[in-house]
Amino acid sequence: MNDWLSYLEKYRSDKLLYERLSEGCKAAREPPSLEKTRLMNKLESSVLEAEERLEQYIEKDLSPQEAARQASEKLFLSYRYLYGMTMVETATAMSVSRDTVYRIRRRILSKRLPFD
Repeated sequence: MNDWLSYLEKYRSDKLLYERLSEGCKAAREPPSLEKTRLMNKLESSVLEAEERLEQYIEKDLSPQEAARQASEKLFLSYRYLYGMTMVETATAMSVSRDTVYRIRRRILSKRLPFD
């Protein structure tokens, strides 16, 4: 997994699984098993790590144009993966066209994760 989109797809599935396990434990009104607790802890740390890394998405010492480009990429990643919006919803929230959102996505796909 060496691109942001794959990394954040994993984040989204980990977060969903964590939430479902957590809700299942609350609904059962009994403490989770040791195995389930370990899985939930692992998922929670994975989710928190992804959120932290996204916060550090924008690099330092960039030209104003490149900083703006990275800010729009970070906004796209947040809307699309942290908030689970569709591409059309993301475009609307960002006040850009659908085509622009797809261009941003392609630009992100060409980048490698800085922490692999």
